[in-house]
Amino acid sequence: MAKKENLTAQIPLRNAKIKRRKEQKTVFLLEYQGKVAIQKRPKTGLLANLYEFPNVEGKLNQEQIEEVLQTWDLQISNLEKVGTHHHIFSHVEWDMIGFKVTVTNINDVFIWAQKQEVWEKYAIPGAFSKFREKI
Repeated sequence: MAKKENLTAQIPLRNAKIKRRKEQKTVFLLEYQGKVAIQKRPKTGLLANLYEFPNVEGKLNQEQIEEVLQTWDLQISNLEKVGTHHHIFSHVEWDMIGFKVTVTNINDVFIWAQKQEVWEKYAIPGAFSKFREKI
């Protein structure tokens, strides 16, 4: 019908492209005596019910990282930057920076799993795959 009416440029109507929301995250690979900290994502929303490495909004500097770890009651033994990763979802982009942090104690905020378990037992989304390789 659109062709008959010479309206092929107007029909069908195309939806306007939705601009992706951009988020910055700092990801923590927290290690204690062969164990790695992970946490379960919320039951709804993006990557619902999957597991992830602890992370916070924003790209943090050393002082801010130390403050976050202190709020989690963790003491730092070693801190090293392990890289960056950019992951694109349909409606959001994550620009992430990762830090491997050796700690001298554990807390009850996170699940502390053996490194091999992180690979075999827990569903870690592909968005965190580059960081999972660093544990």
